[in-house]
Amino acid sequence: MLFLIIFRPLFLKVDCNLWMLLLMPFITFLVISQIELLCWKADTVKEKRIKDFIADSTIYDITPDVITHCVKIRRNKKAKTPDAIIAATALSHGFTLITNNEKDFKNIKGLKIINPFKV
Repeated sequence: MLFLIIFRPLFLKVDCNLWMLLLMPFITFLVISQIELLCWKADTVKEKRIKDFIADSTIYDITPDVITHCVKIRRNKKAKTPDAIIAATALSHGFTLITNNEKDFKNIKGLKIINPFKV
């Protein structure tokens, strides 16, 4: 099983570091998530952690299949484009989405979600 991870400020919290260490061999990442992470305002230490995390991850680009899924999600759920791309990538590749932002993804058919703070 592979995991698509999208942590917003959650990534910077100390208590999720164990999750990161345990899941690192299985983590994949989106180009859009990479952009979001790199745009955070962070001190030098946190910025290095973010860059190291991205460097250790597999980055997935937006493919034609992801675009097809994304369009369906946007039309049916009125999701924001970044969230639709994230969900479409997970669906397209059969990934489980790890996020603390369940509300933006909960009604997308077929999408598997894990909230690490509820496990």
